[in-house]
Amino acid sequence: AVESDKLYVGYNAAGNGLVEIVGGDASWKTDNAVYAGHKGTGEIRITGGGTLTSSTGLEVGDRTGSSGRLVVDGTNSTLALGGNITVGDGGTGELLVRNGATVNAGPYAYIGNAGGAGTITVDGGNLSSTRVRLGNNATSLPGTMRVTNGGKVTTSSGVDFGFVADCGHITATVDGADSVWTSYGLSIGTSGEATLTVFNQGMYETVAKVTCGANGTLNIEVSNNDMVDVGSEFANSGTVRFSAQPGLAGGTYTPITAASWSIASNTVALGGVWDGSAHEFTVSDAAATSPGVQAGIDPSTTQRIAVGGGLFVGVQPTASSATINLTATATGGALLTALQAALSSEEYVQGSFDYAVSGDGYTAGDEVSLSYKAEGTWDDVKVWHHDGSAWSELEPDDLRVGGGWVSFTADADPLGSYAVTSSVKPAKPAGTIVILR
Repeated sequence: AVESDKLYVGYNAAGNGLVEIVGGDASWKTDNAVYAGHKGTGEIRITGGGTLTSSTGLEVGDRTGSSGRLVVDGTNSTLALGGNITVGDGGTGELLVRNGATVNAGPYAYIGNAGGAGTITVDGGNLSSTRVRLGNNATSLPGTMRVTNGGKVTTSSGVDFGFVADCGHITATVDGADSVWTSYGLSIGTSGEATLTVFNQGMYETVAKVTCGANGTLNIEVSNNDMVDVGSEFANSGTVRFSAQPGLAGGTYTPITAASWSIASNTVALGGVWDGSAHEFTVSDAAATSPGVQAGIDPSTTQRIAVGGGLFVGVQPTASSATINLTATATGGALLTALQAALSSEEYVQGSFDYAVSGDGYTAGDEVSLSYKAEGTWDDVKVWHHDGSAWSELEPDDLRVGGGWVSFTADADPLGSYAVTSSVKPAKPAGTIVILR
């Protein structure tokens, strides 16, 4: 056991430090704050049941130019704080809580403060705090929070995504069966730009009001009922976007439940129809086609197209009978060569299609949902678009990675070509013969 007044890892600008607290008998207790990356680079790892306790708070990436990382990994591995967590407080910070580990924060967990950028990932772990705030001031850079793989986040008070105007774009996701974020109230984009995406059987629940503000977007990739459970009012003056999970059975779903509703703005449905009175999302069966073969649908009745086994396309419904003709052709030739040239030696094309869309049910620039069968993780998946002249990397604010699929919303005019890449080398088909020479 170690006791100290403070803990600095990476104190000086030139510093590069690592502290590991490993095993059930390993503990470190401080009377004052813990810093992972104060002015330099610092990392703290708590694993195997180790414990780090501070009477005050934690700073990860504390000053301009600093870089900090804190990993809490494994059952009974614990970080317990009497004060706030700030991830990206001027510098760049990352907090990773995984595999049954626990973080108990004090009053606030901040992501992005004083010009900093931060990421918190709760991957099968547990995090609790009185309040969570992403984008705490106008100089904050983009901030990210992910709850995945059965992770649990509990905030006894509210959650603010995009707390102040002009902060960097805020992105939060809840992904995977048994991944649950529980809070007392939620604000999305009431000041700064913010996006919350819930998918793949993830769940956000709150007993108090949910407000999706003018700069907010709530994305729900519908996989089941009750994905957002609101014990009070659900109020939207921003954008709520519904899409259908790849392979989801046709039928009617209730992705949001609320005690009352106030929807004054934009609701988008892709791959199904949203009924604003019944608060139901009806998913159509998918029309089936093959790469390079045109599919013709009437979007008043059918809003999904399955292209072989590797692509789902979701379109917006029309109020009356119309036509959409879509052809998705696997990218090849010079276009594919140009994409591969833009990748590093450790990146691979998971899927790439060239799109041709016509018909009176589609207007160039309309949003469509694209889901590619692809392997990869949040850290290495990239989405690319070719506008007719060059490939460029995109950062979709509704990116979904999981379950063997990568999904996002596309709205280019014209749609052009979209590709998904990652560091996972695609498996060769069974029966492939490789000749070496």
